[in-house]
Amino acid sequence: MAGRLTELINENHAVTRFAYDSQDRLVEETGFDGRTQSYRYDAAGQLIEKTDAQDSGMGAQSQGHGGG
Repeated sequence: MAGRLTELINENHAVTRFAYDSQDRLVEETGFDGRTQSYRYDAAGQLIEKTDAQDSGMGAQSQGHGGG
């Protein structure tokens, strides 16, 4: 994971964090606002799903990315 951005701090000292899997793909991003987005990939490494979890714990929105 050398060279990958894992943390970004803005001018207000708020932090966004990034997590990667063993194949160096972005799997989770927690933004300045505390919201977490998760990413899922197929066997070929193509993004197939992005899930935006609400900070309030009220649920998640999934968005599939199919090839075609």
